[in-house]
Amino acid sequence: MSKEEVDRYIYEVGSGVIDASVFQAGYFQKHHMRTSVAAHTLNVAQSSVYMGRFLTHLGFRVNMQDLVLASLCHDLGIVGRYSKYANNRECCNRHPLDSAALAKKLVPNADDVVLNSVECHMWPIGPTGHPNHIEGFIVTVADKYSSVKDLLRPTGWDRWRKPAALRDRTLPAPSHKLYTGTGREAEAKAPASFLSLQHCTGVLECIRTVNTVIPESVIMDLIDYRDARPIYEQITERYKTLILKGVLLPDEQMPSVRSLAMELSTNPNTVQKAYAELERQGFLYTVRGRGNFVSGGKNLLEQKTDELASRLKALKHEAMDLGIDWKCVEERAGEVGKPC
Repeated sequence: MSKEEVDRYIYEVGSGVIDASVFQAGYFQKHHMRTSVAAHTLNVAQSSVYMGRFLTHLGFRVNMQDLVLASLCHDLGIVGRYSKYANNRECCNRHPLDSAALAKKLVPNADDVVLNSVECHMWPIGPTGHPNHIEGFIVTVADKYSSVKDLLRPTGWDRWRKPAALRDRTLPAPSHKLYTGTGREAEAKAPASFLSLQHCTGVLECIRTVNTVIPESVIMDLIDYRDARPIYEQITERYKTLILKGVLLPDEQMPSVRSLAMELSTNPNTVQKAYAELERQGFLYTVRGRGNFVSGGKNLLEQKTDELASRLKALKHEAMDLGIDWKCVEERAGEVGKPC
Protein backbone atom coordinates (compact mmCIF):
# COMPACT_ATOMS: atom_id res chain seq x y z
CA MET A 1 0.00 0.00 0.00
CA SER A 2 1.20 3.49 -0.82
CA LYS A 3 1.19 6.20 1.82
CA GLU A 4 -1.91 7.75 0.26
CA GLU A 5 -3.71 4.39 0.35
CA VAL A 6 -2.78 3.91 4.01
CA ASP A 7 -4.05 7.38 4.86
CA ARG A 8 -7.28 6.73 2.99
CA TYR A 9 -7.77 3.40 4.76
CA ILE A 10 -7.19 4.99 8.19
CA TYR A 11 -9.88 7.57 7.54
CA GLU A 12 -12.34 5.03 6.10
CA VAL A 13 -12.03 2.89 9.22
CA GLY A 14 -11.65 5.61 11.83
CA SER A 15 -13.58 8.61 10.51
CA GLY A 16 -15.92 8.47 13.50
CA VAL A 17 -12.96 8.94 15.83
CA ILE A 18 -11.07 11.45 13.69
CA ASP A 19 -14.13 13.68 13.23
CA ALA A 20 -14.97 13.62 16.96
CA SER A 21 -14.49 16.87 18.83
CA VAL A 22 -12.18 15.27 21.40
CA PHE A 23 -9.82 14.19 18.59
CA GLN A 24 -10.02 17.62 16.95
CA ALA A 25 -9.14 19.20 20.30
CA GLY A 26 -5.94 17.18 20.15
CA TYR A 27 -4.64 19.60 17.51
CA PHE A 28 -4.50 22.22 20.24
CA GLN A 29 -2.74 20.01 22.80
CA LYS A 30 1.05 20.15 22.74
CA HIS A 31 2.67 16.71 22.92
CA HIS A 32 6.27 15.46 23.13
CA MET A 33 7.49 19.07 23.01
CA ARG A 34 7.38 19.27 19.22
CA THR A 35 4.00 18.05 18.01
CA SER A 36 0.33 17.75 19.01
CA VAL A 37 -1.67 14.84 20.39
CA ALA A 38 -3.64 14.49 17.15
CA ALA A 39 -0.59 14.62 14.86
CA HIS A 40 1.22 12.05 17.00
CA THR A 41 -1.85 9.80 17.03
CA LEU A 42 -2.10 9.82 13.24
CA ASN A 43 1.59 8.92 12.98
CA VAL A 44 0.98 5.99 15.32
CA ALA A 45 -1.98 4.84 13.21
CA GLN A 46 0.08 5.02 10.04
CA SER A 47 2.98 3.06 11.56
CA SER A 48 0.53 0.50 12.98
CA VAL A 49 -0.95 -0.17 9.55
CA TYR A 50 2.47 -0.71 8.02
CA MET A 51 3.48 -3.08 10.84
CA GLY A 52 0.16 -4.91 10.71
CA ARG A 53 0.40 -5.54 6.99
CA PHE A 54 4.00 -6.71 7.31
CA LEU A 55 3.05 -9.23 10.03
CA THR A 56 0.08 -10.36 7.93
CA HIS A 57 2.45 -11.20 5.09
CA LEU A 58 4.48 -13.26 7.55
CA GLY A 59 1.42 -15.35 8.38
CA PHE A 60 0.16 -13.63 11.54
CA ARG A 61 -3.55 -12.92 11.89
CA VAL A 62 -4.07 -9.21 12.49
CA ASN A 63 -7.47 -7.50 12.66
CA MET A 64 -6.60 -4.33 10.75
CA GLN A 65 -9.82 -2.49 11.62
CA ASP A 66 -9.36 -3.04 15.35
CA LEU A 67 -5.72 -2.04 14.96
CA VAL A 68 -6.63 1.30 13.37
CA LEU A 69 -9.34 2.08 15.93
CA ALA A 70 -7.04 1.25 18.85
CA SER A 71 -4.22 3.39 17.46
CA LEU A 72 -6.57 6.35 16.92
CA CYS A 73 -7.96 6.14 20.45
CA HIS A 74 -4.82 5.32 22.42
CA ASP A 75 -3.93 8.88 23.51
CA LEU A 76 -7.33 10.61 23.62
CA GLY A 77 -7.16 10.69 27.43
CA ILE A 78 -4.21 13.07 27.24
CA VAL A 79 -6.42 15.88 25.93
CA GLY A 80 -6.91 18.25 28.87
CA ARG A 81 -4.01 16.71 30.80
CA TYR A 82 -3.02 19.97 32.52
CA SER A 83 -6.36 20.09 34.30
CA LYS A 84 -6.70 16.35 35.00
CA TYR A 85 -3.24 15.20 36.03
CA ALA A 86 -0.89 16.67 38.60
CA ASN A 87 2.32 15.58 36.88
CA ASN A 88 3.76 13.47 34.06
CA ARG A 89 3.81 10.28 36.15
CA GLU A 90 0.09 10.56 36.90
CA CYS A 91 -0.60 11.26 33.24
CA CYS A 92 1.43 8.20 32.23
CA ASN A 93 -0.48 5.96 34.65
CA ARG A 94 -4.00 7.25 34.14
CA HIS A 95 -4.39 8.40 30.55
CA PRO A 96 -4.61 4.86 29.07
CA LEU A 97 -7.72 4.13 31.16
CA ASP A 98 -9.20 7.54 30.33
CA SER A 99 -8.49 6.87 26.65
CA ALA A 100 -10.27 3.51 26.86
CA ALA A 101 -13.31 5.19 28.44
CA LEU A 102 -13.45 7.67 25.55
CA ALA A 103 -12.99 4.82 23.07
CA LYS A 104 -16.15 3.18 24.42
CA LYS A 105 -18.07 6.39 23.66
CA LEU A 106 -16.61 6.96 20.21
CA VAL A 107 -16.67 3.30 19.12
CA PRO A 108 -19.88 1.82 20.58
CA ASN A 109 -19.11 -1.64 19.19
CA ALA A 110 -15.50 -1.66 20.36
CA ASP A 111 -14.44 -5.18 21.33
CA ASP A 112 -11.83 -6.34 23.84
CA VAL A 113 -9.10 -6.12 21.20
CA VAL A 114 -9.59 -2.36 20.85
CA LEU A 115 -10.13 -1.58 24.54
CA ASN A 116 -7.32 -3.78 25.84
CA SER A 117 -4.93 -2.41 23.22
CA VAL A 118 -5.74 1.13 24.33
CA GLU A 119 -5.49 0.36 28.05
CA CYS A 120 -2.15 -1.43 27.75
CA HIS A 121 -0.37 0.69 25.13
CA MET A 122 2.02 2.15 27.75
CA TRP A 123 3.50 -1.27 28.50
CA PRO A 124 6.13 -1.85 29.86
CA ILE A 125 6.11 1.63 31.44
CA GLY A 126 2.50 1.82 32.59
CA PRO A 127 0.81 -0.12 35.42
CA THR A 128 -1.82 -1.90 33.28
CA GLY A 129 0.33 -4.83 32.17
CA HIS A 130 1.07 -6.17 28.72
CA PRO A 131 -1.53 -6.33 25.91
CA ASN A 132 -3.51 -9.54 25.41
CA HIS A 133 -3.63 -9.31 21.63
CA ILE A 134 -1.14 -8.88 18.82
CA GLU A 135 -2.90 -5.64 17.82
CA GLY A 136 -2.05 -4.23 21.25
CA PHE A 137 1.64 -5.06 20.85
CA ILE A 138 1.66 -3.38 17.45
CA VAL A 139 0.10 -0.19 18.86
CA THR A 140 2.60 -0.25 21.74
CA VAL A 141 5.59 -0.52 19.40
CA ALA A 142 4.18 2.07 16.97
CA ASP A 143 3.58 4.47 19.87
CA LYS A 144 7.17 4.17 21.14
CA TYR A 145 8.57 4.47 17.61
CA SER A 146 6.50 7.60 16.86
CA SER A 147 7.37 9.11 20.25
CA VAL A 148 11.08 8.79 19.55
CA LYS A 149 10.58 10.37 16.13
CA ASP A 150 8.71 13.26 17.75
CA LEU A 151 11.43 13.87 20.32
CA LEU A 152 14.23 13.73 17.74
CA ARG A 153 12.69 16.31 15.45
CA PRO A 154 15.38 18.97 14.86
CA THR A 155 12.94 21.91 14.98
CA GLY A 156 10.60 23.13 17.65
CA TRP A 157 6.82 23.21 17.93
CA ASP A 158 6.26 26.61 16.34
CA ARG A 159 8.38 25.95 13.27
CA TRP A 160 7.37 22.32 12.79
CA ARG A 161 3.66 23.05 12.44
CA LYS A 162 2.16 22.64 9.00
CA PRO A 163 0.52 25.75 7.48
CA ALA A 164 -2.24 27.09 9.67
CA ALA A 165 -5.68 27.96 8.36
CA LEU A 166 -6.28 27.29 4.68
CA ARG A 167 -9.63 29.00 4.33
CA ASP A 168 -10.07 31.01 7.52
CA ARG A 169 -7.09 32.42 9.36
CA THR A 170 -9.06 33.20 12.52
CA LEU A 171 -8.40 29.69 13.81
CA PRO A 172 -5.97 27.04 12.62
CA ALA A 173 -7.53 24.37 10.44
CA PRO A 174 -6.52 20.85 11.50
CA SER A 175 -3.13 20.13 9.93
CA HIS A 176 -4.36 16.66 9.10
CA LYS A 177 -1.79 13.97 8.44
CA LEU A 178 -4.22 12.22 6.10
CA TYR A 179 -4.07 15.06 3.61
CA THR A 180 -0.54 15.98 2.66
CA GLY A 181 0.64 19.08 0.85
CA THR A 182 0.36 22.77 1.59
CA GLY A 183 -1.83 25.69 0.64
CA ARG A 184 -4.23 25.13 -2.26
CA GLU A 185 -2.89 21.61 -2.84
CA ALA A 186 -3.94 20.44 0.63
CA GLU A 187 -7.22 22.35 0.37
CA ALA A 188 -8.06 20.50 -2.84
CA LYS A 189 -7.33 17.11 -1.26
CA ALA A 190 -9.06 17.58 2.08
CA PRO A 191 -12.85 17.43 2.42
CA ALA A 192 -14.50 20.63 3.56
CA SER A 193 -15.28 19.15 6.98
CA PHE A 194 -11.59 19.07 7.87
CA LEU A 195 -11.21 22.78 7.11
CA SER A 196 -14.40 23.95 8.78
CA LEU A 197 -14.24 26.34 11.70
CA GLN A 198 -16.97 24.22 13.31
CA HIS A 199 -14.39 21.53 14.00
CA CYS A 200 -12.35 23.98 16.04
CA THR A 201 -15.36 25.11 18.07
CA GLY A 202 -16.10 21.45 18.79
CA VAL A 203 -13.35 21.81 21.40
CA LEU A 204 -16.10 23.00 23.75
CA GLU A 205 -17.98 19.71 23.42
CA CYS A 206 -14.74 17.83 24.01
CA ILE A 207 -14.03 19.78 27.18
CA ARG A 208 -17.46 18.97 28.53
CA THR A 209 -16.95 15.31 27.61
CA VAL A 210 -13.70 14.92 29.53
CA ASN A 211 -14.94 17.22 32.33
CA THR A 212 -12.03 19.64 32.24
CA VAL A 213 -11.48 23.34 31.68
CA ILE A 214 -9.49 24.63 28.76
CA PRO A 215 -5.79 24.18 29.55
CA GLU A 216 -3.31 26.90 28.68
CA SER A 217 -1.84 24.59 26.05
CA VAL A 218 -4.98 25.09 23.95
CA ILE A 219 -3.55 28.41 22.81
CA MET A 220 -0.35 26.98 21.31
CA ASP A 221 -1.61 27.68 17.78
CA LEU A 222 -2.55 31.31 18.40
CA ILE A 223 0.45 32.51 16.42
CA ASP A 224 1.30 31.82 12.80
CA TYR A 225 4.82 33.11 12.21
CA ARG A 226 4.18 33.14 8.47
CA ASP A 227 1.42 35.70 9.02
CA ALA A 228 2.52 39.25 8.23
CA ARG A 229 0.23 40.73 10.88
CA PRO A 230 1.68 41.79 14.26
CA ILE A 231 1.65 39.02 16.86
CA TYR A 232 -0.57 40.94 19.26
CA GLU A 233 -3.15 41.35 16.47
CA GLN A 234 -3.12 37.60 15.76
CA ILE A 235 -3.67 36.83 19.46
CA THR A 236 -6.50 39.36 19.59
CA GLU A 237 -8.30 37.96 16.55
CA ARG A 238 -8.01 34.33 17.62
CA TYR A 239 -9.29 35.00 21.12
CA LYS A 240 -12.18 37.01 19.70
CA THR A 241 -13.15 33.97 17.62
CA LEU A 242 -12.84 31.60 20.60
CA ILE A 243 -15.09 33.85 22.66
CA LEU A 244 -17.68 34.46 19.93
CA LYS A 245 -17.93 30.74 19.12
CA GLY A 246 -18.45 29.82 22.78
CA VAL A 247 -15.18 27.96 23.30
CA LEU A 248 -14.29 30.44 26.05
CA LEU A 249 -17.28 30.96 28.34
CA PRO A 250 -18.38 34.19 30.06
CA ASP A 251 -16.51 34.95 33.31
CA GLU A 252 -13.88 32.30 32.52
CA GLN A 253 -10.42 33.37 33.62
CA MET A 254 -7.81 33.94 30.94
CA PRO A 255 -4.21 32.69 31.20
CA SER A 256 -1.97 35.15 32.96
CA VAL A 257 0.09 37.48 30.80
CA ARG A 258 3.34 35.88 31.92
CA SER A 259 2.22 32.26 31.45
CA LEU A 260 0.72 32.94 28.02
CA ALA A 261 3.88 34.77 26.94
CA MET A 262 5.96 31.77 28.05
CA GLU A 263 3.70 29.33 26.16
CA LEU A 264 3.97 31.41 22.99
CA SER A 265 7.66 32.28 23.47
CA THR A 266 6.86 35.93 23.00
CA ASN A 267 7.27 39.18 24.93
CA PRO A 268 4.83 39.71 27.84
CA ASN A 269 4.26 43.25 26.55
CA THR A 270 2.87 41.74 23.34
CA VAL A 271 0.35 39.65 25.29
CA GLN A 272 -0.53 42.62 27.48
CA LYS A 273 -1.19 44.71 24.37
CA ALA A 274 -3.49 41.99 22.99
CA TYR A 275 -5.39 41.76 26.29
CA ALA A 276 -5.74 45.54 26.40
CA GLU A 277 -7.18 45.54 22.88
CA LEU A 278 -9.61 42.74 23.78
CA GLU A 279 -10.73 44.71 26.83
CA ARG A 280 -11.13 47.87 24.75
CA GLN A 281 -13.39 45.98 22.35
CA GLY A 282 -15.44 44.54 25.20
CA PHE A 283 -14.28 40.92 25.02
CA LEU A 284 -12.46 40.91 28.37
CA TYR A 285 -12.71 42.64 31.72
CA THR A 286 -10.06 43.00 34.40
CA VAL A 287 -10.40 42.28 38.11
CA ARG A 288 -7.68 43.98 40.13
CA GLY A 289 -5.41 41.46 41.74
CA ARG A 290 -7.06 38.48 40.02
CA GLY A 291 -6.44 38.88 36.30
CA ASN A 292 -8.46 38.99 33.08
CA PHE A 293 -11.85 37.36 32.49
CA VAL A 294 -14.11 36.76 29.50
CA SER A 295 -17.01 39.18 29.11
CA GLY A 296 -20.59 38.08 28.37
CA GLY A 297 -20.48 36.29 25.02
CA LYS A 298 -24.16 36.81 24.10
CA ASN A 299 -23.95 40.57 23.72
CA LEU A 300 -20.72 40.26 21.80
CA LEU A 301 -22.29 37.73 19.47
CA GLU A 302 -25.23 40.06 18.91
CA GLN A 303 -22.79 42.88 18.09
CA LYS A 304 -21.02 40.63 15.60
CA THR A 305 -24.37 39.64 14.09
CA ASP A 306 -25.27 43.31 13.66
CA GLU A 307 -21.89 43.95 12.07
CA LEU A 308 -22.33 41.09 9.59
CA ALA A 309 -25.89 42.24 8.82
CA SER A 310 -24.60 45.74 8.12
CA ARG A 311 -21.93 44.39 5.81
CA LEU A 312 -24.49 42.22 4.02
CA LYS A 313 -26.76 45.21 3.57
CA ALA A 314 -23.88 47.20 2.08
CA LEU A 315 -23.18 44.34 -0.35
CA LYS A 316 -26.83 44.30 -1.44
CA HIS A 317 -26.72 48.03 -2.14
CA GLU A 318 -23.50 47.60 -4.12
CA ALA A 319 -25.11 44.82 -6.18
CA MET A 320 -28.13 47.04 -6.89
CA ASP A 321 -25.87 49.92 -7.95
CA LEU A 322 -24.09 47.60 -10.40
CA GLY A 323 -27.36 46.13 -11.71
CA ILE A 324 -26.58 42.62 -10.40
CA ASP A 325 -29.47 40.37 -9.41
CA TRP A 326 -29.06 39.55 -5.69
CA LYS A 327 -30.60 36.10 -6.17
CA CYS A 328 -27.80 35.38 -8.62
CA VAL A 329 -25.27 36.37 -5.97
CA GLU A 330 -26.90 34.00 -3.46
CA GLU A 331 -26.79 31.15 -5.98
CA ARG A 332 -23.14 31.85 -6.72
CA ALA A 333 -22.39 31.85 -2.99
CA GLY A 334 -23.99 28.42 -2.68
CA GLU A 335 -22.16 26.97 -5.66
CA VAL A 336 -19.30 29.02 -7.06
CA GLY A 337 -19.21 29.05 -10.83
CA LYS A 338 -22.84 28.08 -11.30
CA PRO A 339 -24.47 30.13 -14.07
CA CYS A 340 -27.36 32.36 -13.08
